[in-house]
Amino acid sequence: MSQISLDNVTFRVASVDDAQALLDIYAYYVNETAITFEYNVPRVEEFQGRIRHTLQRFPYIVAELNGIVGGQIPVGAGLAFADKYFNTGGVTMTYFGDGAARQGSVHEAFNMAMLWKLPVVFIVENNGYAMGTSVERTANHTDIWKLGLGYEMPCGPVDGMNPVKVAEAMTEAIERARRGDGPTFLEMKTYRYRGHSMSDAQLYRSKEEVEEYKKIDPITQVLDVIKDQKYATDDEIEVIEQRVKDLVEECAKFAEESPYPEIQQLYDVVYEQEDYPFLPHKL
Repeated sequence: MSQISLDNVTFRVASVDDAQALLDIYAYYVNETAITFEYNVPRVEEFQGRIRHTLQRFPYIVAELNGIVGGQIPVGAGLAFADKYFNTGGVTMTYFGDGAARQGSVHEAFNMAMLWKLPVVFIVENNGYAMGTSVERTANHTDIWKLGLGYEMPCGPVDGMNPVKVAEAMTEAIERARRGDGPTFLEMKTYRYRGHSMSDAQLYRSKEEVEEYKKIDPITQVLDVIKDQKYATDDEIEVIEQRVKDLVEECAKFAEESPYPEIQQLYDVVYEQEDYPFLPHKL
């Protein structure tokens, strides 16, 4: 099985040339782009509306989302330690941005992961600017993947704008982890077209630079392969795009028509233990 990893979701496909896989990737990319960039998330209900359709379709666990810059990196190593300790056969994929790559937690996690040969793949999504500071201004090197060399960890750069290259690199890393050979560190060289937030004036780059990167957008790359290989007709592609638009509209309608959550919802399912004596456990 090959693994195609996009953002925080991993697709399982028979091979990187699988027609249905490429169609799934195209639909996912268009779906995520439309929902993430064309609609803000002011309420809990809307977020629930977004993920309700997206995550439940894929048999993978999003184990932890962290508001601390770099906080998820040692947690990822810890989850991998649990997999190794209990012999689950699982592999943890820990994602972080180029800004978080400068945190000390990276080195702590890398050291432990290599020492104990943990089944984890560390992935830095390098868009070049973190929140708004160029990688060139945060360290004396721009090849973030080389941080793995100090720990003799298998590491390398990957064209993050090319889903097939991502699939190949992820497959190799995951197979290495499952063999018991330990972690891998991959630098996904990618890009973002919009600012880090609505208040980001993007003075650190030119509009011309953004337009150049749009020419190698992963969506259009996948679409070109689909058309070149005749995996789908224009009519079939139009059906996919319409399905995505309908999904986005459904999510937005669900959010707008939902009431605000009760305050008590903040305390629901805080602990896995269902009979926890101090807070009720509800779903």
